[in-house]
Amino acid sequence: MKSTKPLMVYTNSRLSTGDLVIHPNDGFDLGLMHNRYPVDVHLKVHSLMPETDTLPVPGEIHLSNACRSGTLEVSQRQWEMMHKQEQVILAIKDKDIFIVSNKTISKVM
Repeated sequence: MKSTKPLMVYTNSRLSTGDLVIHPNDGFDLGLMHNRYPVDVHLKVHSLMPETDTLPVPGEIHLSNACRSGTLEVSQRQWEMMHKQEQVILAIKDKDIFIVSNKTISKVM
């Protein structure tokens, strides 16, 4: 499973829930080379959250040079679903993307 370094989270009012925007350099860490990828977004941001509590949300990863390297842009609703984490790691396996807090990364990988 490939993952990014820790990314600072910012909200973007133009995004829908499930849409994630990262810089192409961060996308490269995940093995992504094109502008858009359909994915299922899984949240693993709380260390006490059982595996079954995180239903995937359909979404897309967008690689954009307008997004600063080392950051993740999400909708306000997505950020609230992420328990307002300020910093997360993205991990990818096939078409599943996991939004993971630094505290739970070892349990997912």
